[in-house]
Amino acid sequence: MVTKMGKLKGLTWVMLYFSGYLATFAQAPQDAIRWGTKELSWSDFKGRPNPRGLPIGAETMSVIHIEISEVQPHHPQAIVEALFDPQKSWVSNRHPLLLEHERVHFAISELYARKLRKQLGNMTLDEATHEDQAIHLFHQMNRQMDQYQTQYDRETDFSRNVAMQAKWNEDIKAQLQKLEEAAEVTVKLKVRAK
Repeated sequence: MVTKMGKLKGLTWVMLYFSGYLATFAQAPQDAIRWGTKELSWSDFKGRPNPRGLPIGAETMSVIHIEISEVQPHHPQAIVEALFDPQKSWVSNRHPLLLEHERVHFAISELYARKLRKQLGNMTLDEATHEDQAIHLFHQMNRQMDQYQTQYDRETDFSRNVAMQAKWNEDIKAQLQKLEEAAEVTVKLKVRAK
């Protein structure tokens, strides 16, 4: 599911991936688990199992959260984080391969957070519209992530194709390592005056 959240001025936006379903939230989940703070376990999946009657054994609610602010006048920054929402993530089949599959969904969210951080760090934005430009890129990145998450589920058959699951595990790990320089969540935005 990709979830959007936003407020203008002091800008905060959140996109949540969750099986292609789009929803809007007012703020990031309070009990969210930030990428890199711990490895997910089944005890982190606290949502009601299968609320939409899907033919799957678990579902991950991954979040890309972006917050744009100015630490000093004319010096904006973006904080871009991948978060896991325990209350909206659920499990009904506690198979170890399925847990690894769900962990990779979260890793894909971090992968796209890193891609967003890298692009934001390499761009020069217009001072008057830098928030709009950053959010536009944010939405583009989330559309790409949504497609990639769907491709992942399709190719791995929701973890049932063990060989493809192993291939995706290694591929996502390699992509994250390749973007290690974008692991820092804070990005200083470069702006030009008009």
